[in-house]
Amino acid sequence: MPRRLGPEEEAISLVRQFLKRAASPLTREAGRELYRAYLKRTMSGCTWRVGDAKAEKLIGRAKDGDQDADTIIREVAHSFLAHGYQLPELLNAYVLNLLVSPASYRPPRRRGPNPAQNWYRDIWLAMGVFLLTERGFKPTKKRTSTKTESACSIVAKVSNTSEAAVEKIWMRAKVLDEDLGKMARVLSEK
Repeated sequence: MPRRLGPEEEAISLVRQFLKRAASPLTREAGRELYRAYLKRTMSGCTWRVGDAKAEKLIGRAKDGDQDADTIIREVAHSFLAHGYQLPELLNAYVLNLLVSPASYRPPRRRGPNPAQNWYRDIWLAMGVFLLTERGFKPTKKRTSTKTESACSIVAKVSNTSEAAVEKIWMRAKVLDEDLGKMARVLSEK
């Protein structure tokens, strides 16, 4: 008779199967590609005129050092000019600023790792933690506890990520709790 899996083993199996559903590998390169695609999708319907919240937010990200946002703005400006269109106000102001800056200008790079590189991976790991919390696991555990596993410790084992890193990801993602839960439920049922 086959041995029945314990709750922790079942959880490991569930998370392993869930993470296999990720459309791309959970690598930094795939994360950056998907982040850029996400930024481009969020810009649909953007007018690039003063008062356009989407455009102002993307330009703000670029000015704060988000190189992916800067690249997207440059691509949009190139597209306008290549098709013979005049640049809208916000886009024009950004491009003029680039022209006055040194030729090798790029917005200042933020310190630390680029959040876009791990964006995709972090979403999947947070959804894995969410699935386990729905099955009765506590999201985190006390550092001294060795007997019980938490949702973060199980996801860390499966993804070869440190437990502390998964806990940080979970803490940042908790603000998306409801949306994250909906996405995780849908993706786990496929």
